[in-house]
Amino acid sequence: MHIKDRFETDGFDCVVVSHWMGYYHGYIGIPKGHPLYGISPRQNVTLFTKGLPAVWADIANISKIDGREAVTLPIMVLLGIHGGIDYSADCLPGEEPGDLWWYGFSTGSYPDKVDVTISKEALENEPSITLEQKEEVYKYVVKMAAINSNGILRDEKFIKEELKSLSMQLYIIKDLTENKLFEVAQEG
Repeated sequence: MHIKDRFETDGFDCVVVSHWMGYYHGYIGIPKGHPLYGISPRQNVTLFTKGLPAVWADIANISKIDGREAVTLPIMVLLGIHGGIDYSADCLPGEEPGDLWWYGFSTGSYPDKVDVTISKEALENEPSITLEQKEEVYKYVVKMAAINSNGILRDEKFIKEELKSLSMQLYIIKDLTENKLFEVAQEG
């Protein structure tokens, strides 16, 4: 894992990582006290409100709970991010646990284009694999880049914009929860 950038937005720590397979990953740290802290993105949450956004109504079952309109859906559906949330843990990959709960996403799906420059840089900074393994991985990445040459290149700027979007979504969830306009209740 090669960290390209760390920054803060809307009170959330964000990390951009390049992967030796030629893709970027983005991670956002959720602090203790946030309603989604410690919750797996696969876990369902129930959202209560007076009027649900139409997009949620289209993808989830609306029900009445305690006389209020509610929708239950997985966090990974609730949060709009490229490719969906595919990582959650109490630490970044390869690091020790800390005070943040991390959500992450990657750009390694079709039609995302492999970037051999990212691969080369990340491989140079990867101490856990041998030189021979690095050469084999790089050959594979070059082949994949040729196969998917018409793909869409998701660069570091794209990852940062996605992280900013995700931070705003997390900020809104916390703000609405604190103001009792929105509740997040974990399903058992």
